[in-house]
Amino acid sequence: NDEDLLFLNESEVITGYREEIGYLLHKYAPRFSEEHQPTSTIEVSAFHDRTRWGDSLLVVGNLPELGAWNPADGIELNPATWPDWRGEMELPLGARFEWKLALRRPDGTYEFEAGHNRRSQSRLHHSTLRVNFRR
Repeated sequence: NDEDLLFLNESEVITGYREEIGYLLHKYAPRFSEEHQPTSTIEVSAFHDRTRWGDSLLVVGNLPELGAWNPADGIELNPATWPDWRGEMELPLGARFEWKLALRRPDGTYEFEAGHNRRSQSRLHHSTLRVNFRR
């Protein structure tokens, strides 16, 4: 009918539904084949100018891809553009996730940034999260 055709021509609506389907598959069908599960790339740019030689900055969160809150398994960011640390995350499309930055010192200790967990969702199109390390 005409309403279906209108819906199919609205790219923003279609994108939103695709993201929700990805989220639902990730949440309620954990045995869904990851080979067939669509993913999304998210770039992270994190500003932290109070690091020392040998420090590492990581993204840690509630998803397995983000270490399941274990900083040793988080995603390490690249310091090449210090004080902006950069990296990419490949997450299931539509996944809603909580995350924080964690600073790893050379002695192996970790310091999570202050404040509440950040909340984000992976989108159909490549996106960038720009944040400052909260002290």
